[in-house]
Amino acid sequence: MARWRELVLNKISELILVGFLLVQVMK
Repeated sequence: MARWRELVLNKISELILVGFLLVQVMK
């Protein structure tokens, strides 16, 4: 039942990582 939560957390961490990389590139 808690599998979807794992998927959501994975997506969130992925988005955070992508956003972090974008900020580094913008600098």
